[in-house]
Amino acid sequence: MTPRSQVAGCGAYLPERILTNHELALRLDTSDEWIRQRTGIGERRVAAPGELTSDLAVRAAERALSAAGMSGSDLDLLVVATTTPTTPFRPLLRECRRGSE
Repeated sequence: MTPRSQVAGCGAYLPERILTNHELALRLDTSDEWIRQRTGIGERRVAAPGELTSDLAVRAAERALSAAGMSGSDLDLLVVATTTPTTPFRPLLRECRRGSE
């Protein structure tokens, strides 16, 4: 049987700005040790001003397409999932499509 679908490439993108637990501890009454013990997190990435979730998704998609040796017109389906949408009411996928045109 011929496969009907496949994952041809995978891509990811993280914002450049790194926010460490130490930086958080300077602003809040906490410490790196307290955060690490409870969450396991040592640092997180923070989007630049004006950098939207859809911008991050488009960059990740570009990397996935490059890894697969494909272009956007080669796709039949694009799956996007996030817990941080650009807006609460407009689908993120539409924003990604707009950013890739």
